[in-house]
Amino acid sequence: MFSAKMTSICLGGVLAVMILGVQAGAAEDFTSGFHRSCVSSAVASVETNGVKADAAFQKKVNGYCDCALAHIKDQFTASELMSLSGQNADPAVANRIRPIMQQCYKENFKQ
Repeated sequence: MFSAKMTSICLGGVLAVMILGVQAGAAEDFTSGFHRSCVSSAVASVETNGVKADAAFQKKVNGYCDCALAHIKDQFTASELMSLSGQNADPAVANRIRPIMQQCYKENFKQ
């Protein structure tokens, strides 16, 4: 149900929120925006494939997004997250986020 494609969709959505949150300098806005974007991206991804995002799925998505947020906040500085903005986004930083999302997927969806 939750695929590598969805991980990429979620990653794209959350990167945008991360950049905006860092630019605004508001940790709480970043946290809530990240989580909201992560959940909505995941739900939208499965629903466009005709799958209903039931309560069990929502619980797994929340765990997935909580996991990703905790690791990103722990492993990235504000300047690293800022390096993702604009046309010259640092691919090295973006590439460090993808394994976090994949690990959180395994922890929450492969049980």
